[in-house]
Amino acid sequence: MEQSFCPGAWLSLDEGDNELFVFIGYFVAAIQTVFPNFGAQISALTQNVTGPSLPTVSNYLLYEIDQIEQDFVLVLDDFQAITNTDIHEILWGFFRYPLPHFHLVLVSRHKPPLQILKLQAQSRLGELRANDLRFSETEVAAFAEKALPFLPDAATIKSLAEKTEGWPVGLRLATIAIRRWGLDEHQPAVLQVDNQYIVEYLINEVLVRQAASIRMLLLKTSILDRFTAPLCAAILNSEAVEQKILLQLEREGMFIESLDNRREWFRYHQLFRELLYEQLTE
Repeated sequence: MEQSFCPGAWLSLDEGDNELFVFIGYFVAAIQTVFPNFGAQISALTQNVTGPSLPTVSNYLLYEIDQIEQDFVLVLDDFQAITNTDIHEILWGFFRYPLPHFHLVLVSRHKPPLQILKLQAQSRLGELRANDLRFSETEVAAFAEKALPFLPDAATIKSLAEKTEGWPVGLRLATIAIRRWGLDEHQPAVLQVDNQYIVEYLINEVLVRQAASIRMLLLKTSILDRFTAPLCAAILNSEAVEQKILLQLEREGMFIESLDNRREWFRYHQLFRELLYEQLTE
């Protein structure tokens, strides 16, 4: 947003923001960081004891944002935490009736429950997935040169690129580790699976959030370089592992990617697979 010279606000969401008027309050407050006079009418409306109807809230919000005559961006981060269908309906209004100066960005671990295909077909929505956000080796070098207190050599850059596979969060965690503990001559990028930053992130942000059956699937299949649904079933001694489970994990950004056009073969991100295997063998 800084490079686009377009003002913007960032709202990080969690499960506690699923009450409609709590969400609207944070939504308005985020825009007020850019336009302090925004939101007087919608704020007064939502404080009404009886509570306005959903269409009324949506119309007021659309109207007040439409009064802003300057381009701006609002980013809603961790949108997967929002499960309230009323909130989904409010946001869908911005796609049904696009405003000329308002640009809404949803950051989510899986596809939001909106009519995305319809919007894409109408060229009204762009989508960036994990592969689009991967850093090339050149970008890894540029990032590391800014993040580290010294100029990293070619071996360190190569190790960082290979280990993280261009994963931005992994790069950030790796450079934090290097700054704290320095470089090891045998592991130049200090990017082992026992790195506490990487372990804590992957366990707390990814693994523990899964249902027990999915955790077991992830752990037991970590012994495989690549896998299919039938192969997973064989490893789990299960009658079947449905293909749609693997596809769903891929859509949810679970560090898994398909390897063929038919999307039958999959593999884990190297760091994630190493973590899973470590957890399995403990």
